[in-house]
Amino acid sequence: MWAATKKVALEEKQQEAVVEKCREAYLAMLQRNASGRVLSHRARSHLKQACLAAATHKVLLEEAPQAEALVDEFIYFSMGGVYSGFMAGGLKISSWAKRLLLRESSISQAVDTLHTIARVSGRGIAMVFLR
Repeated sequence: MWAATKKVALEEKQQEAVVEKCREAYLAMLQRNASGRVLSHRARSHLKQACLAAATHKVLLEEAPQAEALVDEFIYFSMGGVYSGFMAGGLKISSWAKRLLLRESSISQAVDTLHTIARVSGRGIAMVFLR
């Protein structure tokens, strides 16, 4: 599951420099994508997560271009990718139960899901392309 078991040997100063580069890239990316926009609290939270993942990915690839697979895996697990399988399983069971027990149609379930996504995401459910 977690193949990146080896730590990269970096001195403490190098580690601090990489963290600082990630921080600067994150803040710059957030500024570019959030300035001039009115965002809901939830949309701002999603934008922050996306900028953090993209900035960290960019900096780590600059620092270790030969370790792209490890960088991808690190970002995936750091952002909670390991839980998506559990969540999908729960959604499938819920969907199956609604169809079988409540005789709810697939279309009705899809519409309900879209309404839930819109409600949870608030007004900020828009695609933001990170530059």
